[in-house]
Amino acid sequence: MKLIATSYKIFFDDTILALPSLLSDLSLLINEIKANVGKIIVPVKVIEAIQKNMVSADKQVSDLARIAMKNLMKLQENDLADIRGERDDGNVMDTFISVFAKFKSSYRIALFSQNEKLARRVIALNKDEANSFPVLLIHFEDNLIVRWTTKFHNQECLPDDTKTTIINNKSVSFSGWDAIN
Repeated sequence: MKLIATSYKIFFDDTILALPSLLSDLSLLINEIKANVGKIIVPVKVIEAIQKNMVSADKQVSDLARIAMKNLMKLQENDLADIRGERDDGNVMDTFISVFAKFKSSYRIALFSQNEKLARRVIALNKDEANSFPVLLIHFEDNLIVRWTTKFHNQECLPDDTKTTIINNKSVSFSGWDAIN
């Protein structure tokens, strides 16, 4: 976990934030991030998706969204969340793909996600891009941290432009995608 915390730009999506035991399961990573004054990047589109799901008529969807928001709030309280995005970002998946395509030649990136469709798209991006770092894909399976690539082995902003979103009635600033450092 220390290597990921010190060498990678770490991204969380809504599916990983919705894991009830996320903070305890990733306590080693979180402690390393804190020790290295790092952040976990959460795109603003992820927050918008969580907010939308919080008011879903489907109780399971709204319950998972509430867990995700609770975990995000805990990360923010510990100054570990770096919320990023731009006005013209597409949906959650397109945002991740465009940001990774833009920055994977400059940074090592790790994505924590339970979303199989997103994982497949990132794996395809990793195959398409030469001379860049592959995005490290991580998910939980049977209470273990697992790389997505093992599962699919044989299968096919402006820095000075600060924006605001609302999380649980609190205003939160976020930066754009011109840099992720």
